[in-house]
Amino acid sequence: MILKPQDLLVLLKLVTLGGARWSYNGLATDLGMSPSEVHAAMTRAVAARLAVSKGDVVAPVLTALTEFLAHGGQYAFVPDRGALTRGMPTAHAALPLRNELAQSSDPSPVWPDPEGEVRGLAFPPPVHGGSQGGTQGSETLRASGPHGRRARGRYPRTDRGLATPREAAAGVRCGRLNRI
Repeated sequence: MILKPQDLLVLLKLVTLGGARWSYNGLATDLGMSPSEVHAAMTRAVAARLAVSKGDVVAPVLTALTEFLAHGGQYAFVPDRGALTRGMPTAHAALPLRNELAQSSDPSPVWPDPEGEVRGLAFPPPVHGGSQGGTQGSETLRASGPHGRRARGRYPRTDRGLATPREAAAGVRCGRLNRI
């Protein structure tokens, strides 16, 4: 089985839930996916050893997920950058990274959105067509996204020593994703 980018979104959502109970329907609703897509994502994550299955409960393996986010995501899910467009800031141009990293004069990466407030280079939807909207209601999951998108996009500028993609997984390790 080959991992899909949406599998990481599902795993990060599980991290935000901590040990709380969840259902495929609940995750699907939260993420803007279908329950079958969530189930398939769990199956692929278990096969990739980014999650473990104990009976009917699937839980992310934080060490494996952290390592994959820090070192593998940028090679497995390479983004195609587009033309200059209006959209919503993402990667290093979005909070919380906007306040942590030194900004440049280059156009910011944006998710194309006709109602967006920023003009920048089109960056593909994060990991799944519905996930941009699916993260709108989850402050914690939305805050974790720029770390992953920065790792995918490889933006090395920093003013606080965060020059490697390791901060993509910092939220998992530091507990930023453990609050809802």
